[in-house]
Amino acid sequence: MPNIHPQSLEVGKSYKVTETIPLMPAHVSDFPCACESRIRLVEGLEFEVMERRNAGSTPWYRVRPEGWINSCALAGKTITEVKE
Repeated sequence: MPNIHPQSLEVGKSYKVTETIPLMPAHVSDFPCACESRIRLVEGLEFEVMERRNAGSTPWYRVRPEGWINSCALAGKTITEVKE
């Protein structure tokens, strides 16, 4: 299965990232203090994209399990679509 570009994830689809990525508690515009103590590092995350919102030109994805993923955090990672 081909690797998916981190800026092209689609709402309603599920993906898997095998490497470790940060799962943010909120979108950067909702939580500008960045509350680093609540950022979780997760490995092998399988997630569904619930919403896409940009911060400038950078896509952020609200995902299930609950959290936000910055597309920059996905750069250089292996992203595959999970087919149900």
